Amino acid sequence: MGAEKIKIAICDDEFKDRLINEESVRRYLEINSIDAEVLSFSTGKDLIEYDDAIDVLFLDIDLSDRVDDPQLDGIRIMENLIDRPNIWKIVFVSAHKERVFDAFGLKTLGFIEKPVLDEKMYHYLEIAIKELTEYREFEIECVDSPDRLRVSDIIYISSDHNYCLAHTKEGNYKIASNIAGMEKQLPTGLYVRIHKKYLVNLMYVNNMDATCKIKNDSLELPVGRHYLKEAKAKYVDFVRNTVKQRMM
Repeated sequence: MGAEKIKIAICDDEFKDRLINEESVRRYLEINSIDAEVLSFSTGKDLIEYDDAIDVLFLDIDLSDRVDDPQLDGIRIMENLIDRPNIWKIVFVSAHKERVFDAFGLKTLGFIEKPVLDEKMYHYLEIAIKELTEYREFEIECVDSPDRLRVSDIIYISSDHNYCLAHTKEGNYKIASNIAGMEKQLPTGLYVRIHKKYLVNLMYVNNMDATCKIKNDSLELPVGRHYLKEAKAKYVDFVRNTVKQRMM
């Protein structure tokens, strides 16, 4: 994992539930000898105001900031956080199973019904830490920035003559490679070539057909006829595998 410590957060307005979930996370970390920081929030307001990185967030859907904002439940908090790069994945927690469909979004890793069992917490922690480890191993060096980009932060890559542009929520970054070279470097299960000029991160794809629609964005990228069959097949496999591993 390198020197970068994993950060796991729990946000629940019920002290007892917050404590149970925090203890479950700490047991998992101890069993697996993982060095991580565990954060705890009792209000959505505190969570929204926290601007440091959180890799995995266990968020109570039924959370209510009774004083600051009675309507600020877990779903509205997710909507506040969706475009912020500091939150990587969210696992929703609720006593109401019928709210599971409200919880799906770009950052959603899964859903746990209360009362929370260690088995379910461990399931999502294992998925998140495995993916985080894999994605942190792939970092891209930029020409015009001292920072290195995580491949999970790149929405898509476009060809720019002998260079490429990596498009993220924060901006575009130039990479000293052509698109064929980038295609060989990137993890094949996460990225797919859709056009002679474009590679897309399947995490951000909402639909793949004659155009590639990006989640939570009006952007549609063209899909070349030569790439369409393979791109659609990889997208379907990605969605199927993602849903399968997240189901309990």
